[in-house]
Amino acid sequence: MPTLKLEFLPPDPGHSQGFSLGLAGELALDEGQFMAVQAGPPAAWQAGAEPLPTLLLLHGGPGGQTRPASLTPWDGLPLRWIAADQRGCGRSRPPGERQGQTLDALVADLEALRRALDLSAWGLASGSWGCRLALAYAARHPSRVSGLWLRSPFLGSLAETQRYIAPWRRWLGEAGRAALGPAAVDALEALYAAPADPALAAAAAAGELPASLDEPRLARVWQAFDEAQSAAGGLDARPELRADPALWTDTPADAEAERARMRSWAIHALHGLQAWGGACSGPQAGAGAWVEARALQVLALGPRAIVGGRADACCDPAVVDGLARLWPDAVVDRVEGAGHRMGDERLAPRLQASAQAWARRWLATARP
Repeated sequence: MPTLKLEFLPPDPGHSQGFSLGLAGELALDEGQFMAVQAGPPAAWQAGAEPLPTLLLLHGGPGGQTRPASLTPWDGLPLRWIAADQRGCGRSRPPGERQGQTLDALVADLEALRRALDLSAWGLASGSWGCRLALAYAARHPSRVSGLWLRSPFLGSLAETQRYIAPWRRWLGEAGRAALGPAAVDALEALYAAPADPALAAAAAAGELPASLDEPRLARVWQAFDEAQSAAGGLDARPELRADPALWTDTPADAEAERARMRSWAIHALHGLQAWGGACSGPQAGAGAWVEARALQVLALGPRAIVGGRADACCDPAVVDGLARLWPDAVVDRVEGAGHRMGDERLAPRLQASAQAWARRWLATARP
C-alpha cells in the first residue's frame, strides 16, 4: 500500500499559496508522478491526535490548484480536511505533466490517496471542475463517500461549455482575431462549442495536444477571457468589453508565470478534447457528468449541498437547478447577482455559511 507522509513545508511562491495554511506532502503515482496534498488543521493530523471525520477538497480547472479561499470555509469545525492538487498541477510533480491526464486516472489517484490514508470513507467538497471529478469518483466508489458539497458545479456537458464560450468571437473583436490567427481562434472555440472529436480525444488521452492549441499565446488569451467570464454576469453583462491584443503579443515580463500559465492551459485543453471525461460519441455524447449524477440519484451518500451564483457565466446556474431536481434531499443555495469567483462579495459569505451548515449535518453521521 502506498504511504503518505505529511510534514511542514515552507510556502512556495511559485505555486499554491494555500499550502502555507497546513501540512503538506505528496503521494507517489504512476510513471514517476507525485500528487501534492495539503492537510489541516495541522493538529488533527499529528500522531496521537483524536480521529476525526475526513473531508477531501477538490479544486477547479482542470489544470487549477488548491487555493486558500477553498480552505477557509472549514475553519473551526471538528474535522480533518485534505486538499489534493490534480496530477501535473500546483505542487504536484512533474509540473505540467501531460501523461495520465484522463478522468479515469484522476479518479484512480483519489482512490489511491484514500487507501494511503487508510480511510473507510470521506466527504467530498468540490468546486467548478472539481464537482465533475467528485461525481465521477462517487459513481465509481459510492461506498467510500459519506457526503457531497458542491460549489458552482461544472458537469462538462456540451450545453454548459457552449454557453461559456458564446461571447468568444465578440470579445476578441476584429483586432483580436487578426492578432491570434484564424487557426487558434477556431481551435479554442471548437474545444468548447463543438462535439468532441474521437480521434483528438484518443490523442489527448495519450498526452498529445494539437499544435493549434499548444502555444503560450493562446494560454494568455484564454486566461483573459476566463477572467472576464468569471466576474458577475460575465461578458454578457459588459457587451462593450473587447480583448486587448497587446496582452498576448507583448513579450511577457514574468517568464515563470508564463510557463505556469501554459502548463495549466495544456492540461485544461487535454481534458476538453476528451469531452471533460464524458462520451465523445453515442447516446451519452455531450452529457458530461449528468450520467453520474443520475446514477447517484437513488444512492444514499450522506448529506448533499449545492451552492452557486445566479450570475455565473462560467458554470451554468441551470446545473444547480437540475441537480436540485435530481436530489430533492439536497440543501440548495442560489446566490442572486453572484458570479463564479470564490471571492465574489455576494458569493463568499454564502459559501462560508453553506459549508458550515452542511458540515454540521455531515459530522452528525460521518465516522472517523
